[in-house]
Amino acid sequence: MDYRAEIMSLEERNPSGCQGALVPGIIAKGKGPKFIVFGLNPAEAKDDKEEFYGTEFYIFDPEKSETLSQRRWSKKIADILPVGAEIIQAEIVYWTSKDRRSLEKKIGKLDFGNPYFDLSRTINDDLLSRNSDAKCILLGFTHKDLFEKLFNLPELDTTITGQDGKNLVYKNTRSSKFFSVRHPSAFGMSNLDKDLIKKTLADSM
Repeated sequence: MDYRAEIMSLEERNPSGCQGALVPGIIAKGKGPKFIVFGLNPAEAKDDKEEFYGTEFYIFDPEKSETLSQRRWSKKIADILPVGAEIIQAEIVYWTSKDRRSLEKKIGKLDFGNPYFDLSRTINDDLLSRNSDAKCILLGFTHKDLFEKLFNLPELDTTITGQDGKNLVYKNTRSSKFFSVRHPSAFGMSNLDKDLIKKTLADSM
């Protein structure tokens, strides 16, 4: 499946009002376990957009980007995953926005029947089929409802907490493939928290 072509085809038929979209890509080519890491959707980061000034609608490829924003983001993701992991950056929805509210103002409610959500689901189903050995990680807990909806998951209800009592990892006792972890940009995230997340994910392999 040509993700870029599918996104551009939909955008040309039905302009979203967003500034761009992202295609999933490998951001760490380790020899260890494989992870597909999901955010809600691509942020509209100034450092990323510097590659695309003068472009009405851009496609951002994290696999090829060398922007400061992308380098910082790749490091934050790698810091909470086992050493040597292969990491694929993905999104629940591939169109850009500042946050969920602004995204839904542009493209509508994030649910089945929304063409942007449906195409994002198709892309992610294809991504999972090509990487059947990968664990799927959602960054943050705010959009856990969409993650569960996207992959038809039972509720991620088993929690692991850090020393401060804050939740670090959600998983489901019936599945060792899907996890939601505390967002790496969360205030107060310590190195001990990151190490516990790493250990939890490594032990799940």
